[in-house]
Amino acid sequence: MKNKRFERIQRKIEEKFLENVSLLEDAKTKEEFVKQFPKLWKKKRKFMEHINKRVGKGHIPKENSEISYIEKILDTVADHDKVLIDKGRRTQVSYISSKEDWIVVVNEDGKIETAFFLDISLQNWLNDRILKGSEVEENVYSGEVKETFRKLRDRFKIL
Repeated sequence: MKNKRFERIQRKIEEKFLENVSLLEDAKTKEEFVKQFPKLWKKKRKFMEHINKRVGKGHIPKENSEISYIEKILDTVADHDKVLIDKGRRTQVSYISSKEDWIVVVNEDGKIETAFFLDISLQNWLNDRILKGSEVEENVYSGEVKETFRKLRDRFKIL
């Protein structure tokens, strides 16, 4: 019963996420793509704040930081091997690439909440979420989201 509830949550969030991602389809150049990418964020201005934070932590290089961050997000979602549904105060879906230890968190509006390098173990991060009152359930990866982001990543590379 619980799994069905989490699957519905995941599907609902992913539908909105894919709808938001479709906004990037009009980008004809890499510059346009970079300019439009913050539309995927919960608040466009937060995008640069997150970039500066990741640069400060050494997770992405300072040079071409916007492009590096976008590439990390595209790679993480395109290659994710875990999806976590976090039902706390705000419901979120986290796409996790275990091979690179990056996480992209998408909120219930289908917008990116944050993306970051996991510098603690995944289990410790999950335990922290649970201690904060979240109900966390691991689900299977989403083939549609994965495929959409693989195509997006490939397009971004050739722009």
